[in-house]
Amino acid sequence: MVKDFFKTLISPSFDDFITLKLLRILYVFGYCVWGIVVFIGGITLLVAAFETKEALGIVGGLALFLIGVPITWFIGVLFLRIWVEMIIVFFKIEENTMTLVRQGKISQPK
Repeated sequence: MVKDFFKTLISPSFDDFITLKLLRILYVFGYCVWGIVVFIGGITLLVAAFETKEALGIVGGLALFLIGVPITWFIGVLFLRIWVEMIIVFFKIEENTMTLVRQGKISQPK
């Protein structure tokens, strides 16, 4: 696996793509990083709400933390997933086009 990765990395032919191999890792990394960023932002919001020392500020901060953080996390993960799927679609289009070229149904682009 590692040998194939480096072989693909230094190959000037671009017959194999490393993007699809790295995409799973990048997706999980983005998923985790987004979770950490949203959580830290929520904690910062919560601390700022408690700094006001007013009941309305504290209740509003708690409500935003309990409702806003999960919604923000969900929206971010949704956009990350859509972005990753769009990249995969581009590669699937390339694979299907090359299959049609090999079958002789279309001519190879020049």
